Order: sequence, then C-alpha cells, then structure tokens
Amino acid sequence: MSMNPRETTERIRTDYQEYIASILNVKDREISRLARTSVRKADFVKGPYLETTLPFVEGASLKELVGEGLISAEFSRMGKNIHYADWKLRIHQEKALRKIIEEDRNMVVSTGTGSGKTECYLYPIFNALMREKEAGTLDPGVRALLIFPMNALANDQQKKLRKLLRSYPDITFGRYTGETARKNRKETALQAEQRMHDEYDIAHSVDTDEELRTSIPNEMMCREMMAEKPPHILLTNYAMLEYMLLRPDTAPFFDNSSAKHWRFIVIDEAHTYKGANGTEIAFLLRRLKERIRHNMTEPFRCIATSATLGSEGGKADLATFAQNLFGEPFNEKDVITTRRIQRELPADGHDFSPEEYVKLKTLVQDKTEIEKGSILYKSLEKDLRLFRVYDALKTKPKRIEDVASTVFYDIFDAQAQEKALIDLIELAAAAKKSEYESALLPARYHLFIKSLE
Repeated sequence: MSMNPRETTERIRTDYQEYIASILNVKDREISRLARTSVRKADFVKGPYLETTLPFVEGASLKELVGEGLISAEFSRMGKNIHYADWKLRIHQEKALRKIIEEDRNMVVSTGTGSGKTECYLYPIFNALMREKEAGTLDPGVRALLIFPMNALANDQQKKLRKLLRSYPDITFGRYTGETARKNRKETALQAEQRMHDEYDIAHSVDTDEELRTSIPNEMMCREMMAEKPPHILLTNYAMLEYMLLRPDTAPFFDNSSAKHWRFIVIDEAHTYKGANGTEIAFLLRRLKERIRHNMTEPFRCIATSATLGSEGGKADLATFAQNLFGEPFNEKDVITTRRIQRELPADGHDFSPEEYVKLKTLVQDKTEIEKGSILYKSLEKDLRLFRVYDALKTKPKRIEDVASTVFYDIFDAQAQEKALIDLIELAAAAKKSEYESALLPARYHLFIKSLE
C-alpha cells in the first residue's frame, strides 16, 4: 500500500494540534478558545522532506579478503550474520580493514548514517583477535576499548556483538556501565555470572528477535567476573571510564599482565566531543594511555567514527580534530569517507509524463514484488526526471515541493508537480533489477515535529 507523504503530514499535523488544544482547557472559556485558536495556527510540523540514499560503492567480500591473505580464515566460522561469502563489503569497510592491517595507521571513519561504520572498526578488531587465536596467544585481557557518549549506544553495540559473536565463542566482550550488575555478597563472581545469564534468558524469552532470546557464554555480564577475566572487547562510556581509572577493583583492566595486549581505542560518535567536553575527553584519553602503556607490548591504534564530522573536502580538518582528541598522529589520508553509486544517464532517455506514471502503477498493481520490481526498473531507468531527482538531492534532503518544482519544471501547477513527484518516488523505490539489488531510488521522507517540552 502506497503512502502519500503530504496527506500523512497533514494528518499528523491536525492530530497533533488537536491533542495540544485538548490539554489547554482552563476555567475561562474565552482563554481556552483563544489558546485553541493559536494552537491551530501554530506550525508544529516541518516537512515533508525527501532524502535519497543511493547505494554505496561495493568492495570485496570477506571471503575474497581471506583468499587474498588480508584477514584471518577464522571469519568463515562466524555464522550467517557476518555474511562471509554472500555480501560484498562497502568500499569504506574494505578501506578500513586495509588501513588498520596493511598500513597500521590510526583512522577516522566519516560516513553517513546506516553506512556500516560499526563494521569498520569491529572487523579489524575481530581480525586481530583471530590472529592471536591462530598464534595461541588469545588469553583474557582487553584488546579493544569502545567508548560511547551514552549508554543507549553502548547497549545497541552490545546487541550487535551478541549476534555477530554467537557462533564464535573464542572472542569475549562485556559492557561496563552504570547498568552493569554486581555480584551478591554470598556469591562468587562465577556464580553471579551464571545467575545473570539465567536471568537474561528468562527476561528475553519472548523477544521478537530470536537471536537475542538467549545469552551467549562469551558475553560477560558481572562486574567482578570481568575484573577477574577481562573481556577482549570492553564497551563503556566516558563517565564510567573515568570512574574505572580511579577504582582499585577495576585495575585488572589496565594493569599487570592482563592489560599487556591493548590494541584499539575506539571513540564512537566522535562529533559529540567538541568544546569543553572534547577537552575533558582528550585529557581522559591521555590518562588512559599513560596507564596502559606501562604494560603494553605493541603499539595501539586509535579509531574515531561519526556520521556528521565532515566530508571529502574537510579531511585535513578531521585529521587535526582526531589528533587533538587522541593525542596520536593522524593525517588526511587516515580519514575514510565513502562513495555512492552514480547512475549513468541513458542515451535514449526522456522525461516521463505524469500520465506515464499512472499507467505504470496500473500495469504492476497485480504483479508480485519481484515482477513489479523488474518491470519498473526496465521502464524507469530511461526516465530523465529520475536523474533530476538525484541531482536535486545530491547534497542534502529538501522539501518535496522544492524537489517537485525542479524535477517537473515543465508543469506549471504546484499540486500537479507534487503529485507527479510522489508517484515517481513510489515507483522508483519499488524498481529493482533483481530481488538482491537496491532500488533505482532508495528514498525516505522526513518530518520534524516541535515538542512542547
């Protein structure tokens, strides 16, 4: 069923205004009336905006990189969630592996939301741990510290690791935040760990995601257990990291033989560390490095990620930002951005008319999704208006009326322009060369609603 973004926006706008008006009743009827009138005139909703998300340029698959000798063959044991052979990495993910493994450099990953930034640092970390396993040196101890600005992001990463490492128990991980539980007085750390796993299984037994219904043995949940046998991958936030650096019971994370193999410090959402906050984090990282360097046997790598730090043209500034944050060397070649696939303009293309979109909708209405995608792809790949959409949205999302006036420049009625654009977006978003490929126009609409809080 298709969605009309304009109608949906107006419905949301009206419902929201009615809701706000309903809670503004006071004893004075005239004041209530004036308040409701003002609310109905207020513009609480901005949009709809249209954004295109063309697919990223692909790189090699993990299997191909194993064949090349770049990464460990242990990746083949990691199960379906790693997509060992059936998916190509995005080009920035492959670049990240090469940056860490071949060049042995620090790295900034600045790519958009949904681009797979997490894999850019997790895969090099996994590879380093797998190489240790192959060498027989994979003992307990932190190899990678992942620092998040808030617990919600650490929790999301925790879920991702549960999925990725479910079939690979050799790599351990643990989240150490204010939400991480302690053992009871009468328990040993091992008993508390088992109890927490049992409690997790009961609490998550009806999760919609089947892979998250049961705990995995390589996730560590108890603070004391983590201190006894530090996990290979440690997730935390900067406030807890400062706390851990002060506490004697967390010393095993940073001191003695269990801290000798530190390899990675990862700052996620690095754009949040600006101004005074950035200065505080920079000093915190220097204290951390000073602490762990006493026991380290190899140099470590620093990695920063962000969807909003910058772009291709600002690499030098990004490198300077990362160097100031970590106190480690970065240059603009250490900044990884990405590229999206650019569709080629067809030699025999033409501007489709609004009537052609209506005919196409009728043609495919009874087809299966696969049949529908193929028919629409063959038709719309020759529509030059589609390329005007690409150009209009190349730099940022825009209001649909602005895009419509650009794409349907030869139609002089604004409503007709918008109706034609909505039809085009609906059809192009369903147009696929095959069921395994991306749509001709991966797109999404955005609304912004002003909260009263």
